[in-house]
Amino acid sequence: MTRVRLVLGFIALAVISLGPGLGIAPAAEWEYLAMDGIQATCIEDDPVHARLFVGTIEGFHYLDLATGIWTERDWEGWIGRTVRSIGWHPDRETRVLTGRVNAFFKGYIELSDDLGATEEIVYSSEAGDVTGIARDPDDADRYYACTWHDITPGEIVRSLDGGESWLPLASVIHTAMTGIAVDAAGAIYVSGDARVTRSVDGGDQWAGAWNGLPAGYGCYCIGADPDGEGALLASNDLGLYLTEDAGDVWTEVLAQDCRAVEWGGTVVSVPGGPTYRLAAAITWDARVMLSLDGGLAWDDITGDLPGTPIDVAFAPFDNLLYVATAGDGVFRAPWLDPQAVLDDHHGRGALCLLAPTPFPAGGELRFELPRGAWTRLTLHDVAGRWQATLIDAALAPGPHAVAWRTDAVAPGCYFARLESGGARATVRLLLLD
Repeated sequence: MTRVRLVLGFIALAVISLGPGLGIAPAAEWEYLAMDGIQATCIEDDPVHARLFVGTIEGFHYLDLATGIWTERDWEGWIGRTVRSIGWHPDRETRVLTGRVNAFFKGYIELSDDLGATEEIVYSSEAGDVTGIARDPDDADRYYACTWHDITPGEIVRSLDGGESWLPLASVIHTAMTGIAVDAAGAIYVSGDARVTRSVDGGDQWAGAWNGLPAGYGCYCIGADPDGEGALLASNDLGLYLTEDAGDVWTEVLAQDCRAVEWGGTVVSVPGGPTYRLAAAITWDARVMLSLDGGLAWDDITGDLPGTPIDVAFAPFDNLLYVATAGDGVFRAPWLDPQAVLDDHHGRGALCLLAPTPFPAGGELRFELPRGAWTRLTLHDVAGRWQATLIDAALAPGPHAVAWRTDAVAPGCYFARLESGGARATVRLLLLD
């Protein structure tokens, strides 16, 4: 069953072009938080306790989102402490699990019941990095983890006591595993050299879930929609793939290989308003991609993000998107509330145009004029052909909104173009059936 999260405010919507010129790609304005010069390895949101964990080559750091306070749990100067994956416990506020690799390229899992002040090794593996930790959404004490092949074949291990003890599961399909995910129905998915495999009985039996994924290409990463049964994203060398039916059919949605994928769940901006399914991905060529329609369409929001992004997380606590870079720090950017974006750009004297995407029937395009001027707002198809003129008049400075009726318009991609006072802004609109 899909759970819809209500978000007070509006969803941050689309492609923004500021100032003179024409642009069709959004660019997030990133806020630096911490960890400049520290080599991050992964990032994980804990929505229950409003925390953000960031793995490093020497341990991890965590951010208390309510207070903005960072705590460092690195063992500086130590080798063999690299964190590859992180898990948290919904009912044990101070418990954290870390999947690691030691100096001899063997993996182990550490458990801490004081947020990393002290830790103990609870599982050791000959099979390399512990590349993924995932929890069953309906059982707070049931965890799964997977490892990357080094000297011996990789393992899938399971804990039934909140991470305190682990036992290997039978796995004859994968040799090396890059990630693990559990969907809303409790089905387990593993990515790796055998593309994607699935277990529906708690990990006792596994079968291929790779129909539509090209043979001969292993998958780098996998993510399950927390609000959808069987909705997954996975990436290989050829691109990013989406399935809505537990891996029975995969479809390419982005012709770019990705190192990390993350779902943000289902949100609705206001009661009775449109519903959005959030997803994000980090490409191997260091771009941050955002989808608002469950992975069907993607926008590049990298903008001026410094460094090389390596992982991404959504934080429902503050409705922000967090990105960890390889060595330039952790950054965040809003994925909600275009009014805040409008206010910000108005304060800087910039032209700004925002619109929901997918665009609902009777939806509004909203824009901000830094000064009064003759203003023209037109709609065009992907070939640039004019479709409609929504505004052609002198307007006062400040915020404006105009509705676009889509009843007689075919589904597809369109562009809204705003021209005012010599400046132009363009936004892409995705119109669904």
